[in-house]
Amino acid sequence: MLKRWIVPVAMLLVFLLVFIFIGLFFSTPSMRLTLEQPTSLNDDWVHVINQETQVDLDVLPVHLDIANDDSYTIETVLGDDFKQSQYMLIRTSLSNVRVVLDGVLVYVVDFDDEIGYASTWHVVEIPSESEGKMLSLTFDTPYESMRGIINEIEYGSTNALYTNILRDYGFRFVMGALLLMVGLIIYITSLFMFDKQNRSNVYLGLFAVLVSVWLLAESRVLQFFIGNTNVLKSLSYISLSFFPVQIAIYLRKTFVKDHQLIFKIITWYFAVHVVVITVLHFTQVMRFFETVVSTIVSILIVSVLALGILIKEYVRYKETKLLKVIGLMVGMMVFIGVEVAFFSISDFRRTADFASFALSILLLLVFVLFIRFVFINYWGNLERQLYEKIATTDQLTKAYSRYAFFHAIETYREHEQETSISIIYFDLDGLKIINDQFGHATGDEAIIRAYEIIQTIYGHVGDVYRMGGDEFVCLVQNLDQTMFETLNRSFETLALKVERETRYSFNVAIGLAHFDSSLDKSLTDTLKRADASMYKQKKAGKKISSLLKKNRESNV
Repeated sequence: MLKRWIVPVAMLLVFLLVFIFIGLFFSTPSMRLTLEQPTSLNDDWVHVINQETQVDLDVLPVHLDIANDDSYTIETVLGDDFKQSQYMLIRTSLSNVRVVLDGVLVYVVDFDDEIGYASTWHVVEIPSESEGKMLSLTFDTPYESMRGIINEIEYGSTNALYTNILRDYGFRFVMGALLLMVGLIIYITSLFMFDKQNRSNVYLGLFAVLVSVWLLAESRVLQFFIGNTNVLKSLSYISLSFFPVQIAIYLRKTFVKDHQLIFKIITWYFAVHVVVITVLHFTQVMRFFETVVSTIVSILIVSVLALGILIKEYVRYKETKLLKVIGLMVGMMVFIGVEVAFFSISDFRRTADFASFALSILLLLVFVLFIRFVFINYWGNLERQLYEKIATTDQLTKAYSRYAFFHAIETYREHEQETSISIIYFDLDGLKIINDQFGHATGDEAIIRAYEIIQTIYGHVGDVYRMGGDEFVCLVQNLDQTMFETLNRSFETLALKVERETRYSFNVAIGLAHFDSSLDKSLTDTLKRADASMYKQKKAGKKISSLLKKNRESNV
């Protein structure tokens, strides 16, 4: 085993050493690309309370104590950097903003109604020759908890400002995009590759997709792609409220045995919760951000309940996989608890930091385990399909097997389709004589020829099964007598053609029975009646084999 990794590791080390050697002994002037950095505009601001009263601010960001719902203004004198045109970056927290330069309005965002408010970036162009001018920023918001919040302000080129946003918040966006791909892979793989037993992983994929949407919304970068403020603010809250639905269904279908009802209640609770908070927001009764604490607390409480149930089930059933789930849930709950604590003290700068980190790590770990499960399941499926094919396929004729027949009639019973089923029974006459006179290889050939013409004539109206030896049956839905007689005439024509081509007598007896609830308890009884019908036809129409005649003719 040691030899397996020595060679690839050695090759990697040699590759790295070559580049280190080139870098050390063949140096050149540095041509490294650098990114522009914005300049902070967080110092020397004053809070203008009225014309006579101003309060110096230490440094932005700040949270001013605003007693009522009036607007609040801060001012600063622009420095020499503003001899040239600059762009200023402002982030507002659910508030309107007005930018005034020496009494001239240069930028304004004023939401028409409360539904439209969202926390957004604002890039404001400050014209050249603005040094020494008074810059005034005025904010107002209808939300008391957001009143007085003023975030950092920076200036520079647009490239510098956008680069700074991506540097500070790009990690969440990248993680969101990565988890979106993870979720879609799990969802699509589970939907199309797994059998019904393992298809509950679809809900795990949906959970990952919703978490990724939440991360993208919380990344503060989505504004580069979406300008609709209602979408920007709704994505985060709705996805946060809805992803417990997916994880509750997943746990119920995958791990829970004794407490199915509780998890169904949890599922419906969060489904209704999503509807309620959405209606409350758009009817302006309570905003999304005002319900987020109750959402997170609900998730935490339900997580504790779910954890207790999983521990109880582990104690009872001792399933190792439950331990992994319990460990993941404990870790996630710790981070969610920290998230609740920070949000409850209105530290909105740290919003989603802890939960996003925990959920990202959790889902990446889940993805690794899922990929491992996929490979194990894939090879297991191949092996299972191989054995199933062997079990359901007759190796001589390639017809369906006797096992496949009884599985099929059980399926018809489960779907209550027995009433429309007819069974046609076939028997190849004289197989023993063929084996005795010409050998078993010729007997096998006769069986194959029998199956081929049965499949040719009856295969397009039903499935043909080899019941063993020289007997076959065909399961047909909605077969009437006229169709049966037409098929039989075509079959007799082919059978006569085969007999002319062989050294032996080739004759196949046929019997038919339709399912009759007054006579049959199941299709097994119908099979017995079809067999009896075949035997009756065989006995009545049995002719003296021409085998001996052919033998005599060949000896003359």
